[in-house]
Amino acid sequence: MRRTSIMTLGLVLIFIGIQLNLVDTYVLTPRFSNLLADHATVEREVATLGTPVETRSSPYYRASYSNNNRAESKLGKSGLGVQKKITTPTWLCWPILFLGTVVFLNGFSIRRE
Repeated sequence: MRRTSIMTLGLVLIFIGIQLNLVDTYVLTPRFSNLLADHATVEREVATLGTPVETRSSPYYRASYSNNNRAESKLGKSGLGVQKKITTPTWLCWPILFLGTVVFLNGFSIRRE
């Protein structure tokens, strides 16, 4: 069971690395984008509860998902709402692909019991 699990984990990492190599941008659904926006806004508010008021009103306080709240998505121009796009770095696929290869070969080298 251990050998099979390790080899499966290696194959999953290899497939994730291949997918990251082939896909440039991931477009999230409006529902998941709103979920991320709400979560980021709550975290930002909790982190700034102890800060002075003048720091909160600074132009750098805006959350990264501030244009993605529910009120704007309901009143938006399109019926779909706002969709967040995630672009992964181009180098990220290679370490995951090589790590998956090493894990797979490690599982392959384990003796069968």
